Amino acid sequence: MKRPLILAAGLALAAIPAAQSKSAVSLPVLSGRAGVTAPPSTSFSTVPAKIATQTQNSSGDTTLVLDISGTQSWDALNDPSNTVLTVPLGAGAAMTGIGWDVNLATVGGSWLSEARFYFDGSDQDLSGLFLTPGAGNSFSGAMHFANPVIDLTDVGIPDIPILADGNLYIQLNESFDDVNDAVDADWNGPSTLTIVYDPASAVPTVGQWGLIGLGVVLLGGVVVMSLRRGTTRPAMR
Repeated sequence: MKRPLILAAGLALAAIPAAQSKSAVSLPVLSGRAGVTAPPSTSFSTVPAKIATQTQNSSGDTTLVLDISGTQSWDALNDPSNTVLTVPLGAGAAMTGIGWDVNLATVGGSWLSEARFYFDGSDQDLSGLFLTPGAGNSFSGAMHFANPVIDLTDVGIPDIPILADGNLYIQLNESFDDVNDAVDADWNGPSTLTIVYDPASAVPTVGQWGLIGLGVVLLGGVVVMSLRRGTTRPAMR
């Protein structure tokens, strides 16, 4: 028997239900998570996201358009069958906004409201973000969903910090898994996700620290040479 879930409507923070159950009441389009620990990244099929465009904004943040055409939504959150996309934003950066333009088609009895994305600054335990483009469409089928970029803090959701490995992780998953270890939905082309992030607080990677160190050494050599030139005495006549 299907048991209804009582959830706040609109854009709000929400915890994952303890037990899965289909219901006519859908999850909000955007929601946070609480108390969920993801297994290590080695449990997943982790692949680099396809970056279609990258734009440096006048405000100092960066906009990335990710091409997710051809990806699939398989099982419940943290199932090893799920695909996790990685986006290199830099350690210390923060994801601040999300937009989408996707074509979703369900498989079998799966609903449009069940296919979703989970965004996190690491693949371990950290407060992240769920995006459910088909929220409210509790039936099977194929539909197009689009929305311009939403600033997370404008809807009461904190920015997503990027941890030491510098990657944003996007896990494709189902809020209700109709068939375990099988595809529940396809994100057909063209389908894109738009990510806005603030790189201002990002710390250098190991490779970048090496370049910075080399720059300091070279700069030190220039300074020493300048000092020596400034103290050179004229030749005796």
